[in-house]
Amino acid sequence: MRSILVFLALLCMPVSAQEVSPEIFLPSKDIFKAEQKVKTVEPINDDLFATGFSIEINERIEDDAHLIGFQVEVDEVVGGNLYASGALVDIDAPVLGDVTATGFDVDIGQNVEVGGNTRLAGRKVNLAGTINGSASIAADVLILEGVVMGDVSFIGRTITFSDDAKINGALTYRTPSELKIPSTVVKYDLVHWEPWNVADVNSTLEDQLSKHGPSIWSLVSLFLGGLAAVIVLAMLFLSIMPRRIEKLRTIADSNYKKTSTFGFFTLAALFGLVPVTASTIVAAPLLPLVLFFIVVAWLLGYFLGVYTISYRICGHYFANIDSNIGRLLVLIAGLFMFAILNVIPVLGWLLNLFGLFLGLGAVSIAIIERQSSSGSSASDQEAISTA
Repeated sequence: MRSILVFLALLCMPVSAQEVSPEIFLPSKDIFKAEQKVKTVEPINDDLFATGFSIEINERIEDDAHLIGFQVEVDEVVGGNLYASGALVDIDAPVLGDVTATGFDVDIGQNVEVGGNTRLAGRKVNLAGTINGSASIAADVLILEGVVMGDVSFIGRTITFSDDAKINGALTYRTPSELKIPSTVVKYDLVHWEPWNVADVNSTLEDQLSKHGPSIWSLVSLFLGGLAAVIVLAMLFLSIMPRRIEKLRTIADSNYKKTSTFGFFTLAALFGLVPVTASTIVAAPLLPLVLFFIVVAWLLGYFLGVYTISYRICGHYFANIDSNIGRLLVLIAGLFMFAILNVIPVLGWLLNLFGLFLGLGAVSIAIIERQSSSGSSASDQEAISTA
């Protein structure tokens, strides 16, 4: 386990900008960029995949553009489809394909001409360009200042129209109350309004859940299946390394305060591997392995903590629990006990978290003690050799 931790730590070490460029070219010639500020400095002949805090497209992209960032600005032509997501999305250049954009504020400028369809979602959407296809928009406020050659579908609170706004197709909108649509924007016979209210949506969801929710037999089957899975995992847990597990239980049982404190910092370190791995280009492909390692460590730590507490309690009331069957029954009883504790609000969750800290802390202390003993043995051997 120590070797695995060291291996993951080395892989997740940040790589300096001088050693590895944040720009990756794959055999398909698609370009991938990941850095705090992404800014194109030359035309891109294929697809662009970019993520960062700030993204600025200042050079032409021949194919599709996939952009994710806090602030996304497109100031040059996109030859294919544009997919943009961020808090602030500002598109101010023609897009020959479709546009799909989501954000807190989404702005389609006057210089924009979209060759295909648009799908926009945000708190406020400002559409001032020309859309040659249809537009599907979900927003609290839609400001329509441009021209849509096809149909427009809108769901939200309200729509504001400018004098230059024009819809050549049909307008279908769902708002809490019917809006006044100027005849200069769209013909009256092409306007269709449907009432929409968040409360109605919630009641509809509740009705659907009550009609099509899980039955009592499905819940019982789910419980029995989960119980069988827990028993199998408990058997595997106790049968893989029985002597080492007993040693870890002894460590955890010796000092609950110290062990749980070590467990807290161990869990923090495990979760800290995720952003470090994701932000490091060399280690990013290993992110699934890191997540799998965290899940395995979580399960083993939780089982060990529950087993330690349950063993302490059962040891006061029962004898002869040191057999394999006895240990298995102790662990299953502990898992049942902690599952029932989850019914208690807040307190039950804290007790389960304490069990996890206890197990992870025992593993950490065991690794530290083993490393210290190995270091001491090496120092003694070096002293003997020197003498």
